[in-house]
Amino acid sequence: MLYVDIEKKLSSFTLCIRFTAEGATAMIGPSGCGKSVTLKCIAGVMKPDRGRIEYNGQVLFDSERHINLPPQKRRIGYLFQNYALFPDMTVRENTILNDTAELLHISHVLESKPYQLSGGEAQRTALARMIVNDPDLMLFDEPFSALDMFLRDELRAQFSSLMNLLGKDRIIITHSIDEAYSLSRRMLIMDKGRIIDGGDTASIFLHPASEKSARIMGFRNIASAYPADNGEISIPGWNIQIQRKGENTSAVCLMERDIMMAEGNGLQASVLESLSMPDFDLLRILIKGGAEPLWM
Repeated sequence: MLYVDIEKKLSSFTLCIRFTAEGATAMIGPSGCGKSVTLKCIAGVMKPDRGRIEYNGQVLFDSERHINLPPQKRRIGYLFQNYALFPDMTVRENTILNDTAELLHISHVLESKPYQLSGGEAQRTALARMIVNDPDLMLFDEPFSALDMFLRDELRAQFSSLMNLLGKDRIIITHSIDEAYSLSRRMLIMDKGRIIDGGDTASIFLHPASEKSARIMGFRNIASAYPADNGEISIPGWNIQIQRKGENTSAVCLMERDIMMAEGNGLQASVLESLSMPDFDLLRILIKGGAEPLWM
């Protein structure tokens, strides 16, 4: 298990986070919120100002005890966003690989230089370099961001199968909600150097801890909500009332099952557009009496 409790002063805010992680963990948040800095501190590429980082009982960093293991002694693989391949080396020299080339389907480019590789080949070469070093923990910073949509979908499926085969603990930074959902069991949501939500990935999707968490995950069907006299929740912006699900509800967002249940209670809504997610659909609906279509 990875334990992180660190602070680091950045230009616009102070990174101050504490979390544990094991298995497959996704980390999402706005650009510049401190995600990449967090991975660099874990890997030993950057040094926190204070705090402690521990993995499986080994202290990697401890400001009070003046411990700061160099990256090569941390047994952590770090896949940079731009893959960081050595430009003058071939794929074979970049990876010193063996059977991993067959596993990642790059045997045919072993004598190629990085500039000769496609985006998918470069990504798989960087991943191969990480695998041959047999790290205990793997860190991925936007591993698919440089790829086009079709290649990204293909490699994401291969990546998921490979990671499950290796069985390594891993943290994946991503801006894609689809990637976070499909590649992780646990998710951390960051904003301005803080973790504002964390837990089981599916649970966070269904029950965000705050309006901020919901907006970071891409939900736009959010409206102010107020307790009604009859014990329900009133949503003036949508001209409807729904059953109360919490004592301190101040905002709500609806999903497909909520719309179906509401329609059964007399709400009239028409679906204009649907965006499929792994376990549910986001719907663009028009509620009778509403001013404009809303994402649900």
